[in-house]
Amino acid sequence: MPKKATEKKKSNIPGSYKFRDGGKKVQLTVCIGTRFDGKPNRFYKDIDYTTDKQLEIERTLFYAECLQESKNVSTDLTIKGLFNIYIDDASVGNKQSTQARYRTLFINQIEPYLGKKKVTAIKPVEIQQWVNHIKEHGRKRRCGEENKKGDALAAKTVLSAHSLLSSLMDYAYRDLKIIKENPCRSTRLPKKEKSKIKYLKEDELSNLLELLMNEIENNRTHVTMIFLFLFTGMRSGEAAGLKWDHVSFDTDIIRIEEARVALSGEGVVTDTPKSEASFREVVMPKFITKMLRQLQLEQLKYKMALGPEYTDSGYVSVTKLGTPQHPRNTYKWFTKFLKRHGLEHTTIHSLRHTHAAMLARLGTNVIDISHRLGHENIRVTEEIYMYLFKNIDDEIASKLDDYMLKVK
Repeated sequence: MPKKATEKKKSNIPGSYKFRDGGKKVQLTVCIGTRFDGKPNRFYKDIDYTTDKQLEIERTLFYAECLQESKNVSTDLTIKGLFNIYIDDASVGNKQSTQARYRTLFINQIEPYLGKKKVTAIKPVEIQQWVNHIKEHGRKRRCGEENKKGDALAAKTVLSAHSLLSSLMDYAYRDLKIIKENPCRSTRLPKKEKSKIKYLKEDELSNLLELLMNEIENNRTHVTMIFLFLFTGMRSGEAAGLKWDHVSFDTDIIRIEEARVALSGEGVVTDTPKSEASFREVVMPKFITKMLRQLQLEQLKYKMALGPEYTDSGYVSVTKLGTPQHPRNTYKWFTKFLKRHGLEHTTIHSLRHTHAAMLARLGTNVIDISHRLGHENIRVTEEIYMYLFKNIDDEIASKLDDYMLKVK
Protein backbone atom coordinates (compact mmCIF):
# COMPACT_ATOMS: atom_id res chain seq x y z
CA MET A 1 0.00 0.00 0.00
CA PRO A 2 1.43 3.41 -0.94
CA LYS A 3 1.95 5.86 1.83
CA LYS A 4 -0.88 8.38 1.79
CA ALA A 5 0.03 12.07 1.71
CA THR A 6 -1.46 13.58 4.84
CA GLU A 7 -1.14 17.23 3.87
CA LYS A 8 -0.36 19.47 0.93
CA LYS A 9 3.30 20.38 0.78
CA LYS A 10 4.55 23.70 -0.54
CA SER A 11 5.34 23.45 -4.22
CA ASN A 12 6.31 25.69 -7.11
CA ILE A 13 4.02 23.78 -9.44
CA PRO A 14 0.98 25.91 -10.39
CA GLY A 15 -2.45 24.50 -9.72
CA SER A 16 -3.95 22.56 -6.85
CA TYR A 17 -5.09 19.06 -6.01
CA LYS A 18 -7.67 17.38 -3.81
CA PHE A 19 -7.78 13.83 -2.47
CA ARG A 20 -10.89 11.74 -3.19
CA ASP A 21 -12.12 8.27 -2.20
CA GLY A 22 -10.19 8.15 1.07
CA GLY A 23 -6.89 9.09 -0.56
CA LYS A 24 -7.01 6.60 -3.43
CA LYS A 25 -7.73 9.24 -6.08
CA VAL A 26 -6.50 12.77 -6.67
CA GLN A 27 -8.28 15.50 -8.60
CA LEU A 28 -5.86 17.96 -10.21
CA THR A 29 -6.97 21.51 -10.98
CA VAL A 30 -5.17 24.05 -13.13
CA CYS A 31 -6.45 27.59 -13.71
CA ILE A 32 -5.23 29.40 -16.81
CA GLY A 33 -6.78 32.75 -17.76
CA THR A 34 -10.49 33.53 -17.70
CA ARG A 35 -13.53 32.50 -19.68
CA PHE A 36 -15.82 34.81 -21.67
CA ASP A 37 -17.92 35.48 -18.55
CA GLY A 38 -14.93 36.48 -16.43
CA LYS A 39 -14.82 33.27 -14.41
CA PRO A 40 -11.49 31.41 -14.08
CA ASN A 41 -10.82 28.95 -16.88
CA ARG A 42 -10.21 25.73 -14.95
CA PHE A 43 -8.98 22.38 -16.21
CA TYR A 44 -9.46 19.15 -14.28
CA LYS A 45 -7.95 15.69 -14.28
CA ASP A 46 -8.53 12.62 -12.08
CA ILE A 47 -5.52 10.36 -11.36
CA ASP A 48 -4.74 7.41 -9.12
CA TYR A 49 -2.61 8.26 -6.09
CA THR A 50 0.58 6.23 -5.65
CA THR A 51 3.29 8.36 -4.03
CA ASP A 52 3.95 12.02 -3.32
CA LYS A 53 6.78 12.02 -5.85
CA GLN A 54 4.62 10.59 -8.61
CA LEU A 55 1.92 13.14 -7.73
CA GLU A 56 4.40 15.98 -8.30
CA ILE A 57 5.38 14.50 -11.66
CA GLU A 58 1.73 14.15 -12.73
CA ARG A 59 1.04 17.74 -11.70
CA THR A 60 4.01 19.03 -13.69
CA LEU A 61 3.03 17.12 -16.83
CA PHE A 62 -0.60 18.15 -16.47
CA TYR A 63 0.29 21.84 -16.20
CA ALA A 64 2.56 21.57 -19.27
CA GLU A 65 -0.27 19.94 -21.22
CA CYS A 66 -2.63 22.76 -20.26
CA LEU A 67 -0.15 25.45 -21.32
CA GLN A 68 0.65 23.85 -24.65
CA GLU A 69 -2.97 22.95 -25.38
CA SER A 70 -1.52 19.79 -26.86
CA LYS A 71 -4.20 17.79 -25.08
CA ASN A 72 -7.77 18.50 -24.12
CA VAL A 73 -7.29 17.60 -20.48
CA SER A 74 -11.02 17.55 -19.89
CA THR A 75 -11.21 14.26 -21.78
CA ASP A 76 -9.94 12.58 -18.60
CA LEU A 77 -12.70 14.00 -16.42
CA THR A 78 -15.12 11.29 -15.32
CA ILE A 79 -18.81 11.66 -14.46
CA LYS A 80 -17.87 11.21 -10.80
CA GLY A 81 -15.21 13.90 -11.08
CA LEU A 82 -17.71 16.19 -12.79
CA PHE A 83 -20.21 15.62 -9.97
CA ASN A 84 -17.63 16.58 -7.35
CA ILE A 85 -16.83 19.79 -9.22
CA TYR A 86 -20.52 20.56 -9.75
CA ILE A 87 -21.40 20.09 -6.08
CA ASP A 88 -18.51 22.29 -4.96
CA ASP A 89 -19.50 25.03 -7.40
CA ALA A 90 -23.25 24.76 -6.93
CA SER A 91 -23.04 24.59 -3.12
CA VAL A 92 -23.15 28.39 -2.91
CA GLY A 93 -26.72 28.40 -4.13
CA ASN A 94 -27.91 24.97 -2.99
CA LYS A 95 -29.49 24.16 0.36
CA GLN A 96 -27.83 21.49 2.52
CA SER A 97 -30.83 19.22 2.10
CA THR A 98 -30.65 19.62 -1.69
CA GLN A 99 -26.95 18.74 -1.74
CA ALA A 100 -27.61 15.69 0.45
CA ARG A 101 -30.39 14.55 -1.88
CA TYR A 102 -28.11 14.98 -4.90
CA ARG A 103 -25.35 12.96 -3.23
CA THR A 104 -27.71 10.12 -2.31
CA LEU A 105 -29.18 10.05 -5.81
CA PHE A 106 -25.74 10.10 -7.43
CA ILE A 107 -24.27 7.39 -5.18
CA ASN A 108 -27.27 5.08 -5.59
CA GLN A 109 -28.31 5.54 -9.21
CA ILE A 110 -25.56 7.21 -11.24
CA GLU A 111 -22.12 6.38 -9.87
CA PRO A 112 -22.41 2.54 -9.96
CA TYR A 113 -23.26 2.61 -13.67
CA LEU A 114 -21.73 5.78 -15.14
CA GLY A 115 -19.32 7.10 -12.51
CA LYS A 116 -16.15 5.97 -14.31
CA LYS A 117 -17.32 7.06 -17.77
CA LYS A 118 -15.46 10.01 -19.29
CA VAL A 119 -17.63 13.09 -19.71
CA THR A 120 -16.50 13.67 -23.28
CA ALA A 121 -16.96 10.06 -24.33
CA ILE A 122 -20.43 9.21 -23.03
CA LYS A 123 -23.02 8.68 -25.76
CA PRO A 124 -26.80 9.26 -25.76
CA VAL A 125 -27.35 5.53 -26.32
CA GLU A 126 -25.44 4.73 -23.11
CA ILE A 127 -27.63 7.15 -21.17
CA GLN A 128 -30.74 5.54 -22.65
CA GLN A 129 -29.47 2.09 -21.64
CA TRP A 130 -28.76 3.39 -18.14
CA VAL A 131 -32.29 4.81 -17.81
CA ASN A 132 -33.79 1.52 -19.02
CA HIS A 133 -31.68 -0.42 -16.52
CA ILE A 134 -32.42 1.60 -13.39
CA LYS A 135 -36.08 1.70 -14.33
CA GLU A 136 -36.14 -2.10 -13.97
CA HIS A 137 -33.39 -2.75 -11.41
CA GLY A 138 -32.55 0.53 -9.70
CA ARG A 139 -34.10 -0.13 -6.31
CA LYS A 140 -31.48 -1.70 -4.06
CA ARG A 141 -32.19 -5.00 -2.42
CA ARG A 142 -31.77 -5.21 1.33
CA CYS A 143 -29.10 -7.39 2.91
CA GLY A 144 -30.02 -11.06 2.63
CA GLU A 145 -32.35 -10.72 -0.35
CA GLU A 146 -31.44 -12.83 -3.35
CA ASN A 147 -31.94 -10.61 -6.41
CA LYS A 148 -28.68 -8.66 -6.65
CA LYS A 149 -29.94 -6.59 -9.58
CA GLY A 150 -32.61 -4.91 -7.49
CA ASP A 151 -36.25 -4.17 -8.21
CA ALA A 152 -38.04 -1.72 -10.47
CA LEU A 153 -37.44 1.88 -9.51
CA ALA A 154 -40.28 4.38 -9.21
CA ALA A 155 -40.60 6.58 -12.29
CA LYS A 156 -40.26 9.66 -10.10
CA THR A 157 -36.80 8.51 -8.93
CA VAL A 158 -35.73 7.63 -12.47
CA LEU A 159 -36.74 11.11 -13.61
CA SER A 160 -34.89 12.71 -10.68
CA ALA A 161 -31.71 10.73 -11.45
CA HIS A 162 -31.86 11.66 -15.12
CA SER A 163 -32.52 15.30 -14.23
CA LEU A 164 -29.40 15.35 -12.04
CA LEU A 165 -27.27 13.76 -14.77
CA SER A 166 -28.65 16.24 -17.29
CA SER A 167 -27.73 19.11 -14.94
CA LEU A 168 -24.19 17.74 -14.73
CA MET A 169 -23.88 17.53 -18.49
CA ASP A 170 -25.33 21.04 -18.88
CA TYR A 171 -22.66 22.23 -16.46
CA ALA A 172 -19.98 20.51 -18.54
CA TYR A 173 -21.40 22.13 -21.69
CA ARG A 174 -22.22 25.66 -20.53
CA ASP A 175 -19.76 26.29 -17.71
CA LEU A 176 -16.74 24.06 -18.33
CA LYS A 177 -17.02 24.18 -22.13
CA ILE A 178 -15.72 20.62 -22.46
CA ILE A 179 -18.55 19.07 -24.53
CA LYS A 180 -20.41 20.38 -27.56
CA GLU A 181 -23.91 19.39 -26.45
CA ASN A 182 -25.83 17.72 -23.64
CA PRO A 183 -26.19 13.99 -24.48
CA CYS A 184 -29.19 13.68 -22.14
CA ARG A 185 -31.45 15.76 -24.38
CA SER A 186 -32.69 12.87 -26.51
CA THR A 187 -33.38 10.35 -23.73
CA ARG A 188 -36.80 8.66 -23.78
CA LEU A 189 -38.06 8.81 -20.20
CA PRO A 190 -40.81 6.95 -18.34
CA LYS A 191 -43.97 8.85 -17.56
CA LYS A 192 -44.41 9.98 -13.99
CA GLU A 193 -47.14 8.09 -12.17
CA LYS A 194 -50.04 10.23 -11.03
CA SER A 195 -50.46 8.95 -7.50
CA LYS A 196 -53.55 9.81 -5.50
CA ILE A 197 -52.79 11.67 -2.30
CA LYS A 198 -53.74 10.10 1.00
CA TYR A 199 -55.60 12.08 3.61
CA LEU A 200 -57.88 11.34 6.53
CA LYS A 201 -61.63 11.32 6.00
CA GLU A 202 -63.86 13.17 8.46
CA ASP A 203 -64.71 10.12 10.59
CA GLU A 204 -61.05 9.01 10.66
CA LEU A 205 -59.94 12.49 11.67
CA SER A 206 -62.55 12.74 14.42
CA ASN A 207 -61.49 9.41 15.90
CA LEU A 208 -57.80 10.33 15.70
CA LEU A 209 -58.30 13.68 17.45
CA GLU A 210 -60.20 12.04 20.30
CA LEU A 211 -57.48 9.42 20.84
CA LEU A 212 -54.75 12.08 20.70
CA MET A 213 -56.46 14.23 23.34
CA ASN A 214 -56.61 11.22 25.64
CA GLU A 215 -52.80 11.09 25.60
CA ILE A 216 -51.93 14.78 25.70
CA GLU A 217 -51.10 14.89 29.42
CA ASN A 218 -48.40 12.23 29.05
CA ASN A 219 -47.16 13.20 25.57
CA ARG A 220 -47.93 16.90 25.25
CA THR A 221 -45.04 17.71 22.89
CA HIS A 222 -45.78 15.02 20.29
CA VAL A 223 -49.55 15.48 20.44
CA THR A 224 -49.19 19.24 20.01
CA MET A 225 -46.92 18.72 17.00
CA ILE A 226 -49.49 16.37 15.40
CA PHE A 227 -52.16 19.04 15.89
CA LEU A 228 -49.84 21.60 14.27
CA PHE A 229 -49.49 19.40 11.18
CA LEU A 230 -53.24 18.90 10.98
CA PHE A 231 -54.36 22.48 11.54
CA THR A 232 -51.56 24.61 10.06
CA GLY A 233 -50.29 22.42 7.20
CA MET A 234 -46.66 22.83 8.27
CA ARG A 235 -44.04 20.49 6.87
CA SER A 236 -42.28 18.22 9.38
CA GLY A 237 -38.96 20.07 9.01
CA GLU A 238 -40.70 23.42 9.50
CA ALA A 239 -42.37 22.20 12.70
CA ALA A 240 -39.05 20.82 13.98
CA GLY A 241 -37.45 24.22 13.31
CA LEU A 242 -40.21 26.25 14.97
CA LYS A 243 -39.01 28.46 17.83
CA TRP A 244 -40.98 30.27 20.48
CA ASP A 245 -39.72 33.52 19.00
CA HIS A 246 -41.67 32.61 15.84
CA VAL A 247 -44.96 32.29 17.72
CA SER A 248 -47.16 35.33 18.39
CA PHE A 249 -49.75 34.52 21.04
CA ASP A 250 -51.34 37.96 20.68
CA THR A 251 -52.09 37.61 16.97
CA ASP A 252 -52.30 33.78 16.71
CA ILE A 253 -49.59 33.85 14.02
CA ILE A 254 -46.70 31.46 13.37
CA ARG A 255 -43.77 32.71 11.32
CA ILE A 256 -42.07 29.94 9.36
CA GLU A 257 -38.42 30.93 8.96
CA GLU A 258 -36.38 27.82 9.72
CA ALA A 259 -36.31 24.06 9.18
CA ARG A 260 -34.49 21.27 10.97
CA VAL A 261 -33.93 18.14 8.91
CA ALA A 262 -32.05 14.86 9.31
CA LEU A 263 -29.69 14.27 6.40
CA SER A 264 -28.18 10.90 5.53
CA GLY A 265 -24.55 10.79 6.65
CA GLU A 266 -24.64 14.35 8.02
CA GLY A 267 -26.99 14.17 10.99
CA VAL A 268 -29.45 16.94 11.89
CA VAL A 269 -28.88 20.30 10.24
CA THR A 270 -30.63 23.66 10.49
CA ASP A 271 -31.69 24.89 7.08
CA THR A 272 -33.97 27.40 5.43
CA PRO A 273 -37.53 26.41 4.41
CA LYS A 274 -38.00 24.57 1.13
CA SER A 275 -38.43 27.64 -1.11
CA GLU A 276 -38.93 31.40 -0.98
CA ALA A 277 -42.69 30.86 -0.85
CA SER A 278 -42.18 28.66 2.22
CA PHE A 279 -41.12 31.69 4.25
CA ARG A 280 -44.60 32.63 5.40
CA GLU A 281 -46.96 33.50 8.23
CA VAL A 282 -49.71 31.07 9.18
CA VAL A 283 -52.69 32.08 11.31
CA MET A 284 -53.52 29.45 13.94
CA PRO A 285 -56.96 28.44 15.17
CA LYS A 286 -57.47 29.67 18.76
CA PHE A 287 -57.33 26.15 20.19
CA ILE A 288 -53.87 25.62 18.65
CA THR A 289 -52.65 28.83 20.30
CA LYS A 290 -53.99 27.52 23.60
CA MET A 291 -52.22 24.17 23.13
CA LEU A 292 -48.93 25.95 22.47
CA ARG A 293 -49.35 28.05 25.63
CA GLN A 294 -49.87 24.89 27.67
CA LEU A 295 -46.79 23.31 26.10
CA GLN A 296 -44.72 26.40 26.90
CA LEU A 297 -45.90 26.27 30.53
CA GLU A 298 -44.93 22.60 30.77
CA GLN A 299 -41.45 23.42 29.50
CA LEU A 300 -41.17 26.25 32.04
CA LYS A 301 -41.95 23.76 34.84
CA TYR A 302 -39.15 21.47 33.67
CA LYS A 303 -36.81 24.44 33.41
CA MET A 304 -37.52 25.51 36.99
CA ALA A 305 -37.24 21.96 38.32
CA LEU A 306 -33.97 21.08 36.52
CA GLY A 307 -32.24 24.45 36.90
CA PRO A 308 -28.78 24.48 35.25
CA GLU A 309 -29.32 20.97 33.88
CA TYR A 310 -32.05 22.33 31.59
CA THR A 311 -31.01 23.57 28.13
CA ASP A 312 -33.12 26.51 26.99
CA SER A 313 -32.78 25.89 23.23
CA GLY A 314 -35.72 28.10 22.31
CA TYR A 315 -37.38 25.45 20.15
CA VAL A 316 -41.04 24.48 20.49
CA SER A 317 -40.42 20.74 20.10
CA VAL A 318 -37.92 19.77 22.80
CA THR A 319 -37.08 16.93 25.16
CA LYS A 320 -37.68 17.16 28.90
CA LEU A 321 -34.12 18.49 29.20
CA GLY A 322 -34.88 21.34 26.80
CA THR A 323 -32.76 20.08 23.90
CA PRO A 324 -34.37 20.03 20.43
CA GLN A 325 -36.23 16.86 19.53
CA HIS A 326 -34.77 14.90 16.63
CA PRO A 327 -36.86 15.78 13.53
CA ARG A 328 -38.09 12.19 13.23
CA ASN A 329 -39.03 11.64 16.89
CA THR A 330 -42.64 12.77 16.52
CA TYR A 331 -43.08 10.56 13.45
CA LYS A 332 -41.71 7.55 15.35
CA TRP A 333 -44.02 8.29 18.28
CA PHE A 334 -47.01 8.73 15.93
CA THR A 335 -46.29 5.41 14.19
CA LYS A 336 -46.29 3.58 17.53
CA PHE A 337 -49.44 5.49 18.57
CA LEU A 338 -51.33 4.36 15.46
CA LYS A 339 -50.21 0.76 15.89
CA ARG A 340 -51.17 0.80 19.57
CA HIS A 341 -54.71 1.89 18.72
CA GLY A 342 -55.09 -0.39 15.70
CA LEU A 343 -55.27 2.51 13.23
CA GLU A 344 -54.07 2.47 9.63
CA HIS A 345 -50.52 3.73 9.15
CA THR A 346 -50.47 7.43 8.28
CA THR A 347 -47.45 9.54 7.43
CA ILE A 348 -46.79 13.04 8.74
CA HIS A 349 -47.09 14.32 5.16
CA SER A 350 -50.56 12.79 4.96
CA LEU A 351 -51.52 15.03 7.87
CA ARG A 352 -50.46 18.01 5.76
CA HIS A 353 -52.63 16.64 2.94
CA THR A 354 -55.47 16.29 5.44
CA HIS A 355 -55.13 19.99 6.28
CA ALA A 356 -55.46 20.84 2.58
CA ALA A 357 -58.51 18.58 2.35
CA MET A 358 -60.13 20.36 5.30
CA LEU A 359 -59.52 23.73 3.66
CA ALA A 360 -61.00 22.51 0.37
CA ARG A 361 -64.06 21.17 2.20
CA LEU A 362 -64.52 24.58 3.76
CA GLY A 363 -64.53 26.14 0.30
CA THR A 364 -61.16 27.87 0.65
CA ASN A 365 -59.79 29.43 -2.53
CA VAL A 366 -56.93 27.44 -4.10
CA ILE A 367 -54.72 30.55 -4.01
CA ASP A 368 -55.16 30.82 -0.23
CA ILE A 369 -54.51 27.10 0.21
CA SER A 370 -51.33 27.40 -1.86
CA HIS A 371 -50.08 30.32 0.24
CA ARG A 372 -50.88 28.59 3.53
CA LEU A 373 -49.01 25.44 2.47
CA GLY A 374 -46.01 27.43 1.20
CA HIS A 375 -46.18 26.24 -2.42
CA GLU A 376 -44.25 28.22 -5.03
CA ASN A 377 -47.38 28.73 -7.15
CA ILE A 378 -50.96 27.52 -7.39
CA ARG A 379 -50.07 25.15 -10.24
CA VAL A 380 -48.11 23.05 -7.74
CA THR A 381 -51.14 23.02 -5.42
CA GLU A 382 -53.51 22.06 -8.24
CA GLU A 383 -51.22 19.27 -9.47
CA ILE A 384 -50.83 17.74 -6.02
CA TYR A 385 -54.47 18.01 -5.05
CA MET A 386 -56.17 17.60 -8.44
CA TYR A 387 -58.12 14.57 -7.18
CA LEU A 388 -59.23 16.49 -4.14
CA PHE A 389 -60.49 19.46 -6.12
CA LYS A 390 -62.14 17.13 -8.64
CA ASN A 391 -64.08 15.50 -5.80
CA ILE A 392 -65.20 18.92 -4.60
CA ASP A 393 -66.33 19.79 -8.14
CA ASP A 394 -68.26 16.51 -8.32
CA GLU A 395 -70.02 17.35 -5.06
CA ILE A 396 -70.92 20.83 -6.32
CA ALA A 397 -72.33 19.37 -9.56
CA SER A 398 -74.33 16.81 -7.57
CA LYS A 399 -75.78 19.52 -5.34
CA LEU A 400 -76.74 21.56 -8.43
CA ASP A 401 -78.54 18.49 -9.82
CA ASP A 402 -80.42 18.08 -6.54
CA TYR A 403 -81.31 21.74 -6.58
CA MET A 404 -82.75 21.55 -10.10
CA LEU A 405 -84.82 18.49 -9.16
CA LYS A 406 -86.35 20.39 -6.26
CA VAL A 407 -87.06 23.38 -8.47
CA LYS A 408 -88.89 21.18 -10.99
